[in-house]
Amino acid sequence: MFAQFAVVPLLSSASMLFAFLNAHRLDAGVEIEEGTFSLLDQPVGESERDLGVVALPFSLDDETKTLVEVADREFSELNESLSLATLTYTTWGAADTKAAGYSPDGAAQQCLQLAYALCNAHPGETVATYESASTQAFRGGRTETIRSATAESADFVKFALHAIVKTGEERKASTLQEKEELRQKFKAACEQHAAVAGAAASGKGFDRHLYALKVIAEEEEKPTPALFASRGYQLLANNVLSTSTVSNPYTDQTSFGPVVTHGYGVMYHIDPSELRFCVTSYPGSAVPEGAWGKPSGTAREFIKVRIFAVDSPPFFPFFASASNLCQPTIHVLPQALERAMDFCAEEFFPVVL
Repeated sequence: MFAQFAVVPLLSSASMLFAFLNAHRLDAGVEIEEGTFSLLDQPVGESERDLGVVALPFSLDDETKTLVEVADREFSELNESLSLATLTYTTWGAADTKAAGYSPDGAAQQCLQLAYALCNAHPGETVATYESASTQAFRGGRTETIRSATAESADFVKFALHAIVKTGEERKASTLQEKEELRQKFKAACEQHAAVAGAAASGKGFDRHLYALKVIAEEEEKPTPALFASRGYQLLANNVLSTSTVSNPYTDQTSFGPVVTHGYGVMYHIDPSELRFCVTSYPGSAVPEGAWGKPSGTAREFIKVRIFAVDSPPFFPFFASASNLCQPTIHVLPQALERAMDFCAEEFFPVVL
């Protein structure tokens, strides 16, 4: 069967909406200071009346009022349990990764894998990772899953974890062979990510196909295939890291929530000179029985750093045999994304420092 391609501009509905709003925006005559303006706080003035903005009165019975109150309370509880933090990283961007011979998205995904390992209670674990790929080149196409957690990325993260905890002097003492091996592992991880992403975008992914088979079985009231009850599929569907990238000139930050309670939602923008991340989590949520991963921390912890006394157990048994961690000293132990980005800047994009 040949793929059917739609001859239409590959512009998402969101991009079209933002472009339209930007082209037809109206000046309401209100001075806006960043972080302080809310339409709900402004009285209705003559300019708004001129635009035909009027209040719509609603007559609600007691039952409806109760339902509104319940919905408001449940939303508030859910909202308060969500942790959200942003990072605008300006040390390197897409132009720097391309100049160094790496895929920008591949580099960003390796940083996310490394960041998760750094802020996890047991570094070195690899968890199911979702990244959306557009399949709009196909008629009726929407998205497919890029499986970013590859064997190559796990190999890079494991090697990088040993290097990233070294002190400055220890880093300088690293042999050229060690540094080259680290770069080769990073390159291999980025190249494999590009291959996986290309396969997903060209209709060679498998997540949507498996999902369709499951839905068809349910709709036709057939027994659910054993595959979907298998341990492997359950781990695959347990997307602890749910990620997506957006390239849109009209937005600074966008976000979404985690898809599992003990996971992270990561939306990121890749620009020529910077990367912007918005991370969400439900900190402290228990890991469901049979799921893989550890309880998530706050979104801020995923992004920033924290200081630990590295000789105090049970922190990081993965490094138990590392000689540099056996000294009773305090190291700045990277908790997260910002340190992973800095590490990649130091090792792979030195021209930008």
